[in-house]
Amino acid sequence: MNLAVLSSGLAIAIAAGPAAATPTGTVVAKPKASTPAPARARTLWTEPLTGMVFVLVPKGCFTMGTKVPIPPSGSQIWDFIGFKGDIAADEKPQHQVCLDSYWIARSEVRLADWRRIAGADIPGEADGELPKGNVTWEQATHFATLMTKRTAGVEAFRLPTEAEWERACRAGLTDEPSVPDILDQAWFVTPRRAPLQSSPTGRLVANRWGIFDMLGNVWEWTADSYSADAYSRHALFNPRHDGTGNRVMRGGSYRSELVQVRCGTRSDYPADDSLPQIGFRLVMTRSEPPGKAVK
Repeated sequence: MNLAVLSSGLAIAIAAGPAAATPTGTVVAKPKASTPAPARARTLWTEPLTGMVFVLVPKGCFTMGTKVPIPPSGSQIWDFIGFKGDIAADEKPQHQVCLDSYWIARSEVRLADWRRIAGADIPGEADGELPKGNVTWEQATHFATLMTKRTAGVEAFRLPTEAEWERACRAGLTDEPSVPDILDQAWFVTPRRAPLQSSPTGRLVANRWGIFDMLGNVWEWTADSYSADAYSRHALFNPRHDGTGNRVMRGGSYRSELVQVRCGTRSDYPADDSLPQIGFRLVMTRSEPPGKAVK
């Protein structure tokens, strides 16, 4: 479902305690955090042309999707369009996915990166640390191709698949991050913070794997075509849904409500269209680029 267009930027009431009270008085329980092993040091690699830092996500399996229904109660977006169903219907069935290792950018592609690789002048957008918004899926894919060509093909850059994006977002958790963690990690609409535009990348707390802005700030394009029932057709190993029509975006944006700012949330938009709150991050694949372990 196209959540980017529906995002109204209207504030919802969020409590950092055990529950969040919505404007209608409905109480939404705080997502229960799982108790995985403590986060370990990650291996990093810096791309020399742009300085983009990539985090190694090792080969492994995880549970993708959302198990329980999520009602729209108290969400001003869903109230506005009169939707009464399960807003997580296209996040089912929950299923096991196994991925080869890959390197995901620690931050969203910035304006400075866009200028350096695409050579584009961006009038009125002075802060190079802002994520590149107003970008179509086609432009994001072309940017990845340019990155690959400029490295003479030594490294291959592309958009992450939905599965790669979700695994990096969950960062070892079997459930969604807790509300306090989301408040620390994401730019989105709250009663005390209603951003009017995106914020410079990497200014909030990183997730457990050291990746910034996976939630909020700007929606992020993925490689997959959108289908509401894509999960029922996913392969076990390295799934990607290819087809025609809209492309999938993940993570929510600075205009999103809390209910949208989840690792499981799926949205879609035409590949040849853009919005200020739509950006992207890259994945790099190579057998063993040089890296170093950091905490």
